[in-house]
Amino acid sequence: TLSGDLGTGKTQLVKSLMLQLHRAGHANRGFTPKFLIFDYKGDYTKDDFVESMDATVISPKNIPLNFFDSGSLDTGVVDPAVERARFAFDTFKKIYGGLGPVQQMNLRTAIKEGYKVARGAGRRAPTIYDVCNEYSGIVKGKPDSMLAILSGLVDQRVFEKDDTKIQTL
Repeated sequence: TLSGDLGTGKTQLVKSLMLQLHRAGHANRGFTPKFLIFDYKGDYTKDDFVESMDATVISPKNIPLNFFDSGSLDTGVVDPAVERARFAFDTFKKIYGGLGPVQQMNLRTAIKEGYKVARGAGRRAPTIYDVCNEYSGIVKGKPDSMLAILSGLVDQRVFEKDDTKIQTL
């Protein structure tokens, strides 16, 4: 978390770090890192930054990413479902706040079950739709902060549902 008063350069620092990491892919085992930014203020969508990063700007509708599937996560990780659950919970908690250990445990269980369902269907990882369905089953459809977040993402079609259009993160 980066904090500071307005106009102190937080955004410029992050943009500079991203650009340096982007340009130094050769020094990172030949791998240029990818970034996903939810830019509600438009700081990262200015033409000069987008061009320098070779970035793609997409609207928050049918985003063709599945953050439960990192593509190469299976190598060196004991359980990809647990790692993705940690990542997802940390992300949701930072964006929405107010999530506690019950939601964390339920989300971990939903993601693990989502991986079982996805693999049973011949897919590498679950989608947000799978995880929302599993989470809803765990809480038996009763109102819950995490269920509200997941169902909101599903209802608003923030992430793409068609597996053939989804990319790994």
